Amino acid sequence: MTKSGIFTPNEIKAENGLQLGKVIFEHTPVIYYLNKKGRPEPVASAFALKFEDDHFIVTASHTLRNFEDYSLGIVPGARWIELNGEHAFSDSEKIDEDKLDVAVFKLQTKTVQEIAGQLKFFDLKGFYPDHEDVEGNSYAIVGHPVTKVKLNHAEGKQHLSPFMYLSDLNQQDKMFANQGFSKLTHQLFNYRRRRIYDFSMNMVQGPKPNGLSGSGLWKFSDLIEDDYRSIKYFPTGVVIEYIREYSALVITRINVVTEIIRRHFNANVRPSVALKDGNDWHKYLEINWQAHE
Repeated sequence: MTKSGIFTPNEIKAENGLQLGKVIFEHTPVIYYLNKKGRPEPVASAFALKFEDDHFIVTASHTLRNFEDYSLGIVPGARWIELNGEHAFSDSEKIDEDKLDVAVFKLQTKTVQEIAGQLKFFDLKGFYPDHEDVEGNSYAIVGHPVTKVKLNHAEGKQHLSPFMYLSDLNQQDKMFANQGFSKLTHQLFNYRRRRIYDFSMNMVQGPKPNGLSGSGLWKFSDLIEDDYRSIKYFPTGVVIEYIREYSALVITRINVVTEIIRRHFNANVRPSVALKDGNDWHKYLEINWQAHE
């Protein structure tokens, strides 16, 4: 707040962003694997979605590649809960060739019941997956950088370092073309790790980009509001990689996620217009995605 006692726009955005971040973190678990000693170790950040009676956990596929033979789960409270159920993930032999890089878990009813009250699921009912990117819109990365997640096995508690970063999109066509991405399925989010301000407007250094994979990118209706509870928010994608040359995080759009949920899990979510049948990316989705029990 300024010396005059009047909030400036940046201060209002910071305060509202902080409060909304606390709400969004309730949708944001950490995925763990059980090591050979039977102890959970962090793998990736993720976010939770639901549609009607179906519940899903979404993360970046590449974070799980070395753990396919291990049990995966979350620790929303102090207790390990295995991610039982069907899952689908992008399936490319080479990580660098996987441009979608998303994994989706459909949870069994029993698992959902175990999680009840410890994790909130963003509701996709009525959700429109093909939102328009408009200059000046407010976006935020929200997640738990795995490089800073610690699990105290003796206490049975997880120690998290929740991270939220407000920034804007990079819409340069040249960047998309150079990196082999399409605006139909991806976003580029400016992330300058060494030039980050905390919510007290102090400059700090952000977490390493590779620790942010699997985090969600969220969009806000307008952060300039008297009451943060009137601000609408929704996920626009999942963080999959970092382009150091451009100081940008690559985001796979939420329409890819909802199409996986619709096509592979037969949920009646709203179809993506951008990824309609006959589109080149439609073929890519069909070839590179497999469902596993």
